Amino acid sequence: MIAAKTPWRQQMPDFLQFVDGTLNHRVKLFKETLGYNLYFIDFSEWKLRFSDRTPVIWVTEDDLAAMEPRELAQSLVEVVRSQSLVERNPIIMLQGPGAELAAQLKPLFMPILLLDQVDQQAVRESRRPSGELLDRLAAQLDLSLLTAARAGCSGGRSPPPPRWTRRASSAKARPGPLKRPSAGREKSSPHPFSASLPTIPLNQP
Repeated sequence: MIAAKTPWRQQMPDFLQFVDGTLNHRVKLFKETLGYNLYFIDFSEWKLRFSDRTPVIWVTEDDLAAMEPRELAQSLVEVVRSQSLVERNPIIMLQGPGAELAAQLKPLFMPILLLDQVDQQAVRESRRPSGELLDRLAAQLDLSLLTAARAGCSGGRSPPPPRWTRRASSAKARPGPLKRPSAGREKSSPHPFSASLPTIPLNQP
């Protein structure tokens, strides 16, 4: 006997049905927060900090029409923060273009990945759909890790320099060995054995 799908599974967007059924990345959980549908998908086989509960926020056409890109970006950041998703590679999937939203998210320094309608269509049409999906997300991943590190610094300042840089700069403050005389003033050092040799007068017959 085949178990009936839960109502939220039956109402999942077509692309998530494709991810869950065809690509076998199981959609495990669902919740609604701030008016968005939030799904948790198993992308753990990819590693790269993806887990078996990778959060996916679904943004509908109505959401895109209801808010300006700036307001939408602020709203989605609230979802990420309120649900403690910052360290979990949250993915936003849109039923529409994502360029304007991406431009608004960039200066917020949030580690959020974006997959718009064009990306989703490319995945569905690919002959290696799971690889195509990973490629499109991983292309944003390095940048997201960098911005996450910057966001973690107090006051939005840049991260501290590496240890070896700090060690080199502190070494400059400590007194070092005496400097050699500059060119033109340098005196030749005596022969190491000159002290033991007798002095011979030059005019001796």
